[in-house]
Amino acid sequence: MYFTPHPQFFSRSTDEFGGKVPFIVTDLIAKLKSMNAEKVEGIFRLSGAARDISELASILDQGRVHDWTPFQNVHTVACTLKKYFRDNVRTQPLLPFDQFESFIAIPTEAPTDEAAIPRYKQILKNITEARVMTFAVLFQYLHQISTVESSKMNPHNLAIVIAPNL
Repeated sequence: MYFTPHPQFFSRSTDEFGGKVPFIVTDLIAKLKSMNAEKVEGIFRLSGAARDISELASILDQGRVHDWTPFQNVHTVACTLKKYFRDNVRTQPLLPFDQFESFIAIPTEAPTDEAAIPRYKQILKNITEARVMTFAVLFQYLHQISTVESSKMNPHNLAIVIAPNL
């Protein structure tokens, strides 16, 4: 019998958190908010220390972070959030493989919001509620960042750095 020494939360897909938004996503976003990350220039674009990102991911792999003291670099926390999605993108991305082509075709096939919104809604109906809720939490936070001029991360810039991870 094979025994896993720890829960391996960090490698679980969004659908493996009991129908809820993964605590990894909510906890990292909460920490970023407490650090006023939306005001930091280049948030999600600049990298944190690779060793610290790995250490934070390792702690999250075992459960919730109880001591954030070693993780005071906003870029480390932001990159760990991207890493969670990126590590799952090879096997179970937030936007499932079977919806990807339809999703990326929408801007060219439906160039107006009036035409695009119903198509996006249809794709959301085809994915699990946990993924929809995770998208909502993530995009709400990204929208908040995009409205703060000092971050210099408008929607286009955020899409460039976040989309490949989803």
